[in-house]
Amino acid sequence: MFANYNDLTVGNFFDNQLRKRPNDVIQIFEDGQRQTYAQLNNRANRLANGLLRLGIKKGDFVALYAMNCLEYTELELACARIGSVIVLMNCYLPKEKIVDVLKITEIKTLVYEDQYNDIIEFCKTKVKMPDHLIVIKRDKFEQGKGVIDYNDLIQSSPDRKPHVKVLASDPYMMLFTTGTTGEPKGVLKSMAGIYFHALSNNFYSDYTTAAQRMNAAPYSKIRHMIVPPLFHIGPRVYPLYCFMMDRSMVIMRKFEPEKFLWLIDHEKINGVWIQPAMMFRIKQLSEKSLTKYDCSSVVSVIGGGGAIKLVEMEEMLKFFPNATFASNYGCTEAGSTAIVSGDELRRTNEKNLGRPSLCADLKIGDEEGNELPKGQEGRIWITCPGLPINCEYYRNPEKTRESFKDGWVFVGDLGYQDDQGYTYYTGREIDFIKSGGEKISPLSIQSVLLTMSEIAAAEVIGVPDVQWGEAVKAIVILKKNSSITAKEVIAYCRGKLAKYEVPKSVEFVDNFPVGPTGKVLRKELKEIYSEPK
Repeated sequence: MFANYNDLTVGNFFDNQLRKRPNDVIQIFEDGQRQTYAQLNNRANRLANGLLRLGIKKGDFVALYAMNCLEYTELELACARIGSVIVLMNCYLPKEKIVDVLKITEIKTLVYEDQYNDIIEFCKTKVKMPDHLIVIKRDKFEQGKGVIDYNDLIQSSPDRKPHVKVLASDPYMMLFTTGTTGEPKGVLKSMAGIYFHALSNNFYSDYTTAAQRMNAAPYSKIRHMIVPPLFHIGPRVYPLYCFMMDRSMVIMRKFEPEKFLWLIDHEKINGVWIQPAMMFRIKQLSEKSLTKYDCSSVVSVIGGGGAIKLVEMEEMLKFFPNATFASNYGCTEAGSTAIVSGDELRRTNEKNLGRPSLCADLKIGDEEGNELPKGQEGRIWITCPGLPINCEYYRNPEKTRESFKDGWVFVGDLGYQDDQGYTYYTGREIDFIKSGGEKISPLSIQSVLLTMSEIAAAEVIGVPDVQWGEAVKAIVILKKNSSITAKEVIAYCRGKLAKYEVPKSVEFVDNFPVGPTGKVLRKELKEIYSEPK
């Protein structure tokens, strides 16, 4: 099965687990639906044969447009069986951006949930549609002419394994950068490029304790919770964990704080991925809800895709007392490329992204990628086996030239490195505030604000200002039953920050706008407060 590198395919990894544990559960939906390896194999084989019957060939693009659901794994395995490329569409994009995605790809078949029927009809008026439309029915609705029912296609197809020669180096998956600052950019990955991402995460996550409790081999019998949308690069590790190892996963449709805690308790989750914004929403629950659920099964907490503040990490560990913490640094273009443990963050500082993970490398360079001396701030350049095929954005030469240089990619982050090999994050190139000739990082200001006992969360942006060009503005969420004035916040910052870093204004809000992964949408904050003062 694994005679050489190109035999290391997703299908072969899955078959290896299928032989060992056909009746073990591989995936669970939040409503209690369960699927064993054998059941998933049956449906994926039928789906693969159904796609072949429609004329889908190796290398053809098959898109999925859906919220988190069991069908993600079914279609991923089906495409892996026949060598077609699964295209994961961001279901939270506005309909005009969906049109853009359809324009830049050559999708042969589009699988979509029925809740997006109106958007599909809109797209039909704007762009040439794929040859086949397949609908996943959730509610009763009138099925359009020529639209294929997903379950009907599965039931009408044979369950034998398709015989298509698939290689680990073949194109496998297309994802898209979020598109919140411009048009979505396609990132085409090989099969090996995707499972590099999974292996990088796995080797640096501590699941040994959980395995020992279950009298199992290290890294086995682990149950993961999938919270972020499955069309993003981050959660792509979990299906692959289950294909490659003795694991299972619980899939949330979307993040809901109390349901998240209930699932941890009910399904005895061992590993969770969580963003600070999600933790903030959990803390807003009533005391009764917070103490109602047993979270002791969680042994590994992974924090978001970049630098995390110490106070945020400590809050997570207080809530999950049996867990170790790690924060990984990555992006759609490269996957997971660096990781830092909680102990390392405490020893150094909260800007630490860690050291490069498996087979990856990071350097600090100038605009052309030329490496800069240790300690000097510059662009964070990344290289790893998980970069897109041909190191490019799909059919986007202009953006490719801006971001890719000689096998390295720059995705907008700035930082510096020390002599121990750690990379430190100083901010997004587009987020730096330019005030009175000074270049100001929001991160150091946010860190000071979070040391105030009354403040639960804080963001810092630059807003247009006649005198300074941009003025520093703090946007703050207070803790329950806390009260403080803008003047008190500004006074607290004096002496703890450079004079030009002290906020000129403070806004109190109940929440921040967040994206589907829980990250704060800073672009929206800047738009809200963009009127010159």
